[in-house]
Formats: sequence, structure tokens, C-alpha cells
Amino acid sequence: MDNQLEQLEHRIITMEENLKHAPTHEDISSVRAEIAGIKANLQQNTYMLQRVHDHLMQKH
Repeated sequence: MDNQLEQLEHRIITMEENLKHAPTHEDISSVRAEIAGIKANLQQNTYMLQRVHDHLMQKH
């Protein structure tokens, strides 16, 4: 029984150590917000690039 408790304690300590490095909900929300901002900027750039392309195509 003591051996089982020691093994269980070791497993719990190992899990706690691993979870210390896991991202929090706050971390994940922050990353999602940053990705949304990048996506919005990329959409704006794509729109502007399309307008430049259309303008150049109309010249020829």
C-alpha cells in the first residue's frame, strides 16, 4: 500500500510539474486575439493588392 501511495504521489508531482508549463486560458485568449488582428491585417493587404492589380490591368 505504501508503494502504491508513493507511486501515486510521484505521478501527481509529475503531472503538476508538466502543467506548470501549459498555457492558461488567458494565454490562449491572447494568442487568439493576436491571430485575429493578423488575419484582419492580411485581409486589408489582400484587398489593397487586388485594387492595385485591377488598376494595373486597366492601364493595359
